[in-house]
Amino acid sequence: MRSGELRCSLALLCMLTLAGCAYARRSGADAQSFRAEQNREAGVLLAHATASDLAAAALLLALNDPNVRQPSDLIERAQTLAPQRPELVWVHLAICGWLKCEARAQIAAHLQALDPDNGFAWTPDLETLPLSDSDAVTAVIARIGAARRITIYWNQLEVMMVDALAVASPSQDLATRGIDAIGILAAEVIPPLQAISRACRPEQLDLRGRRAACEAMVAHLEQSDTLLTQGLALSLQERWWPAGSPQRDVLHAKRRQLDYLMTVSGRIRRWRTNHDMAVRIEAARSTAREEDVARAVIMSLGLPLEPPVAWRDPVHPDQKTPMASRHIPVLDQAGSRKPVRSEDTLRPG
Repeated sequence: MRSGELRCSLALLCMLTLAGCAYARRSGADAQSFRAEQNREAGVLLAHATASDLAAAALLLALNDPNVRQPSDLIERAQTLAPQRPELVWVHLAICGWLKCEARAQIAAHLQALDPDNGFAWTPDLETLPLSDSDAVTAVIARIGAARRITIYWNQLEVMMVDALAVASPSQDLATRGIDAIGILAAEVIPPLQAISRACRPEQLDLRGRRAACEAMVAHLEQSDTLLTQGLALSLQERWWPAGSPQRDVLHAKRRQLDYLMTVSGRIRRWRTNHDMAVRIEAARSTAREEDVARAVIMSLGLPLEPPVAWRDPVHPDQKTPMASRHIPVLDQAGSRKPVRSEDTLRPG
């Protein structure tokens, strides 16, 4: 994914989940008061000193000054208190990347040992490899794809931050806490995705073993725990197929469904913001994927879970409304027309 596309996707994630990317972009007097409030909140959490509160304090402080050691110390203390929580190791990995610490490889190895079922634990290995080392890149992509799931622990961390901000600022309403929590996480815990995107470009698929590795990884990405990473899976596959092909139509149907979940679940009803955020947070407590949270929010609004035929996609307005994917005709090996369902495997030719 080009850096501009990644920034666009990140901005979209923030907007559609009520987040504020302004968390990482304040300046002047506003930035000073913002940092002062974050420091105050972190101080309250330090006094509380649970594993979750220390991790939240580390995230609050990491944005303030990339040259300080305190956030790393705090997340290490959090891990000592809760050594079996992989989401805290993921936070440590993110903070290390943000602060450019030297222990990133060791932290990644710790996460791989603690949660070997999470393919994203191997993404730091991919980031350090040049594309010219094709066999090594393929091996890492294959390892990511061989994992049982791909997660950045989004729902768990969202709940952790919302609960921590309730301790730090108890008078703050739930909607504000939720938006702040999502903004912090969007700025800090989403991993770099360019290496994955580069490794699975169409011209890379002819390398030995790369096609199978990318297909396996993308299949898991489609079921990953954030709408952003699910969208990346669709973007990668869209590059593999020409415009107008049946496979591209299937992908457009999936994209339309994903955009519908993002936009409709992210609507702001100003007179119901606290209620809607409560629905979101309660769903995040009981589910592992952001997609499930979006569905819970949409159901609470009394709206359909599938985009109506007349629904216009504001994220990709130039895409035509596709036919229902189960009715898209393709030719089987005998030359007969048969339907392709969106859940069918999409394999580049």
